[in-house]
Amino acid sequence: WLMDGRNRLSIGLQDAGLSPLSKTLVGTGDFDGDGKGDILWRDEAGQASLWRMNGTTIVTTNEGIVGPQFSGDTNWVVVGTGDADGDNRADVYWRNESDGRLGLWLSSASGELAAPGDWTGGDLINWQVADVNDYDGDGLHDLLLRKEDGTNAIWKLDALTAESSTILGGPAKGAQWAVAGQPLASDVTTGDALPNRLIGDLGADTMRGFAGEDRLDGRGGTDTLLGGEGDDVLVVGDGSFTLVDGGSGTDTFQFGGTNLALDFAAIANNRTAGIEAIDMTGSGNNTVRLNAADVLDFSNTSNSMTIIGDAGDAAQLAGGGWSAGAVSGGFRTYTSGQATLLVDTDIVVTVI
Repeated sequence: WLMDGRNRLSIGLQDAGLSPLSKTLVGTGDFDGDGKGDILWRDEAGQASLWRMNGTTIVTTNEGIVGPQFSGDTNWVVVGTGDADGDNRADVYWRNESDGRLGLWLSSASGELAAPGDWTGGDLINWQVADVNDYDGDGLHDLLLRKEDGTNAIWKLDALTAESSTILGGPAKGAQWAVAGQPLASDVTTGDALPNRLIGDLGADTMRGFAGEDRLDGRGGTDTLLGGEGDDVLVVGDGSFTLVDGGSGTDTFQFGGTNLALDFAAIANNRTAGIEAIDMTGSGNNTVRLNAADVLDFSNTSNSMTIIGDAGDAAQLAGGGWSAGAVSGGFRTYTSGQATLLVDTDIVVTVI
């Protein structure tokens, strides 16, 4: 919608053929300095791309952005956009979710930010970027950092240089508080009736897909992933998730970590629901362990579970009573009582 104050001037509808359903909108801003807002996207592999806009018209579509770092590494996430160097063009601020490092793209350049010499906040892995804004009015955007214990700090930036840092005084604002529009310790992201691609961080994220075929990627931490209607993919980065519930449809629990091992025989059954498939394909050699009761509890509508994997992945079938059946379509059938597993033949299966 193009607006003049509260008045809607016009509506631009996007061509359905251009809609990047495999991408997530991660930022907006005037990236090319023409005075018009543009759209920054990122796909599931971490590659960034840019739509340069002229009002409601897409001037260039999915122009790949290739930098020496950040763009192909899913550990790096976009945390904000703003003018870091005073050239009246939006730059892109990044954070590495695995180690807390901060990074910056200066339009077409890139670089990594180091903490200023007077930084007293400790390890950056404990801090999140809560806001990108010009806090001192010098025309250059700065970073507001937050910890879950309520401590706040501002990094004053001059392009790639973190000039100074200030731990803010005043009463602590803990997990129940958030910078408006930027929740921290218990992030809540909500989809809609369309296919959604929602991405969390290493904290406690709550994601609701509702209708549509959604992909909810918690990236690790004590996440709650709720697929809702449709055939959803719910991605878990480690075993500390609170709840993964696919809802209705045919839903997939996907391993998002590297060399991840999940023992569902030891994980409480009330932490998973509405799941019809487990997908271990991806990075490293992953392992799943489960028993017949787990298969029966995973789905509300089926006593059957499909396990997908690559060479090097493993499935351990616990509890006894498992019988191997025939191979069909690249999957071998295993049964135990009313429970049925269809296991990818690339996976090494051990009955224990």
